[in-house]
Amino acid sequence: NPQWPDDPASRPDGVFVYRTIEDLEGLIAAAKKGARTAAVIGGGLLGLEAAKAVYDLKLESHVLEMAPYLMPTQLNESGGSALTKKIEALGIKVHVGVKIEEVVLEGGRAAGLRIVERGAAEASVVQADLVVVSCGVRPRDELAKACGLELGGRGGVKVDAALRTSDPSIYAIGEVASIGGSFCYGLWAPGVEQAEALATNLAEGVEAAKYEKSD
Repeated sequence: NPQWPDDPASRPDGVFVYRTIEDLEGLIAAAKKGARTAAVIGGGLLGLEAAKAVYDLKLESHVLEMAPYLMPTQLNESGGSALTKKIEALGIKVHVGVKIEEVVLEGGRAAGLRIVERGAAEASVVQADLVVVSCGVRPRDELAKACGLELGGRGGVKVDAALRTSDPSIYAIGEVASIGGSFCYGLWAPGVEQAEALATNLAEGVEAAKYEKSD
């Protein structure tokens, strides 16, 4: 599930998600109507892609990430800091370690985001005619929860290095698999690597292959 509903009717005017070609077409149409600024919530892979998309539409662009650096799933802090410098060199403003309080509305449409910057005592407003929500997905773990399987600390189904759940006869891979109970990959490539490891284990025995992380 996306962190924000896909249904445009459930969102204020000027707030978009970034998942489909229709979403991109909506952004382009809004930009043509006179939008000047855009704020992207999410500093992961998809969020940075969305930020480049609005930047290419000639909008003043902001990226807001709650983690202390960009792409926290893929990079360490030094890598994230280096990436921030590259992104800012394009003219995109990066805000990391922020707390996002609310979408600011004027006349029923988005006018900005009220945030608390890292180290700040009070909230401030990032002005934005368009707000793009690209802060990842939530694993669909309802069935696993109903079955009594152990879940990860941040959702998903906890799996070990053999991709077994807490029930050794049930395995999980892909976006729902919480690796070691710590995190889920919301990307295609790790799912493929997990599938390869699981296929090996099913064919050759449970301990034949181990999956711990993807690069």
